[in-house]
Amino acid sequence: MFALYAVTDKGSSAVGPAVVGLITDLTHEIRWAFLFLGIMIAGSIPLMGRIDVVRGKADAERWSEERQRREEEREEAEVEVI
Repeated sequence: MFALYAVTDKGSSAVGPAVVGLITDLTHEIRWAFLFLGIMIAGSIPLMGRIDVVRGKADAERWSEERQRREEEREEAEVEVI
């Protein structure tokens, strides 16, 4: 999942300014680029509304506990070896 975030983060850093530049070059006005940005932001609002924050928090806590348990087991195994 982190890889998807990384790709979209890097992609938006390149694609967004390129689209804004293209719109500005074609129309010779920056205001149409702002309209594009407004549409993109408005389009993301329904997607953000679908996020289940409670489930995400529970998943993060469960993952953290599992990671901590594995770390403790690994430390115990290292002590037994020494």
